[in-house]
Amino acid sequence: MDRRNALGALGLTAGLATTGVAAAAGAQDDKKGGHKGHGRKTARTCHECAEECDAGFHHCHTRLAAGKQDYARAEHLCIDTATACHAAAALCARESPLMGACCRACAECCDACAKECEKLNDPEMKAVVEACRKTAKECREMAEMMGGKK
Repeated sequence: MDRRNALGALGLTAGLATTGVAAAAGAQDDKKGGHKGHGRKTARTCHECAEECDAGFHHCHTRLAAGKQDYARAEHLCIDTATACHAAAALCARESPLMGACCRACAECCDACAKECEKLNDPEMKAVVEACRKTAKECREMAEMMGGKK
């Protein structure tokens, strides 16, 4: 197995583990009320958004390789937003006392990413825009529940 295949397998394993943890915890915690149940829901939403942003990054990357320079900013925002969403998903899943602060930052990242991706008017980026809007809303609600500003 070469290095690329090994790294790909490792990434897939980590992604599946995160999905499984978020899904299992979400199913158990949906029965609870308050920020705990909402935290699990937010973790799932953030994880899904990260996946869409990762796919958006790849699409933008291929468009850039084809000479479409207008995709450069969206490419950068997609990968950075995916990182923010992964962090927010992890903190929400483990009910970190920092999840409110992270969710506020994640919402801002999602807003910027959605705005930039929408400018491209590319049907391939529609799922990124929708996921970012949904996640921004969800993260703002979580931040507010944790005592932060909208």
